[in-house]
Amino acid sequence: MSICFIQPKTHVSSSQNPLFKKRPLQLTHRPGAKSLSCESECANSISATRLQVIHSRLFSLCLRVSCISPPKTQFWSCKVQHRVTGQVMALKMNMLDSNRANMLREVQLMNRLSHPNILRYLCVHEGQLHALTEYINGGNLEQLLGSDVYLSWAVRLGLALDIARGLHYLHSKGFFHRDLTSKNCLVRWEGDLCSAIVADFGLAEKIPDCREDQDLAVVGSPYWMAPEMLRGEVYNEKVDVFAYGIILCEIIARIQADPDIMPRTEDFGLDVPNFKQMVGDCPPDFLELAVSCSCLNVKIRPSFSQIIAELEKRKAERMLKDELAVKGEASNVANRC
Repeated sequence: MSICFIQPKTHVSSSQNPLFKKRPLQLTHRPGAKSLSCESECANSISATRLQVIHSRLFSLCLRVSCISPPKTQFWSCKVQHRVTGQVMALKMNMLDSNRANMLREVQLMNRLSHPNILRYLCVHEGQLHALTEYINGGNLEQLLGSDVYLSWAVRLGLALDIARGLHYLHSKGFFHRDLTSKNCLVRWEGDLCSAIVADFGLAEKIPDCREDQDLAVVGSPYWMAPEMLRGEVYNEKVDVFAYGIILCEIIARIQADPDIMPRTEDFGLDVPNFKQMVGDCPPDFLELAVSCSCLNVKIRPSFSQIIAELEKRKAERMLKDELAVKGEASNVANRC
C-alpha cells in the first residue's frame, strides 16, 4: 500500500523540498498483522518501537496534501485528506536528520496516550520520521485569544479545564510536557462550542524521581518557562503548572505572554499587582488560580487534579449564573412587550 503525496501548488516547489523527489512512502500490511510496517531505510528502528503505524481502515489509502504552513527549519505541516472517506488529518514533516531522534521519542510517547484533550497521533515514516495526526480545525489558543471572537467566562473556564485535563492525564502516565504554551494548545470548533487539545510533545520527559537528583536540560519556550528552570535549578512536573498559570493569564486578560505585554517580575514571576489591573470582570477565584499556578514557590503550585476540581466547580457555577442571566433578560423583554 502506498500513501501518495500530491505536491502543493504554493509555498514549496519540488526543487525546494526533496520530499517530493522521493518515491511514495510504502506501508506494508503483513497477513495477520494488526498494524502496518514501514518499508524504508530505517524500518527496523520503527518496528522495534512496536508502534501501530496506522489503523486498518486506512488500507489502500491515498492522501491528498495541501499546505498548511510554509517550510520551517525543523518541521513542515501539511493538511491531508483521505481520498475515499474525505477524512481530514494533519501531517507534521520532520525536515532535519538531526531532529529524527526527538521526533521518534515524540511518536513513541504519543502512541501510549489516548485522551480527548491530547492530540491523537498516527505515524508515517520516510527516511526521516513524520507524524500523521488528527486535524484540529481552529488553530491554536494564542490565535483565538488574539482574535475578536467573543469568549464568555464559562467558555474560558472550559478551555482552561480542557488543558488541565490533558496535562493531568499526561502526568498520570509518568511524563511531563516541558513546552506547554498557548501555541501548543489547539482549538477544536464543533458548531458554536470550542475545546482545547494539548499538542507538541517533542520535549516531553519522564517525571523525575524525587529521591534522585536528576540533571535535566533547560528546554522550552522562555515566556512560559518556570523560574527554577530558567535559573538552571533542579525541577520537576511543577514546571508544567507554572506554564499553565501563564496560559491562564493569557486566557483571563486575552493578552500575549510576551513580558512586554504581560507584566513580569525580575525573578521571572508574574507581576500580580499590575496584572490585576488588566483582568476586567474576571471571576476572583479564576484569577486566584492563575496566581497560585504561576507562583515562584514550587510547593504552593497546585497539582492538576486540584486544578481540575476547582475549575469544574467554578465552571458549573458560571454556567448556572449565565443561564439565569439569559432567562432574566428574556423575562424582561417579555414584560416590556
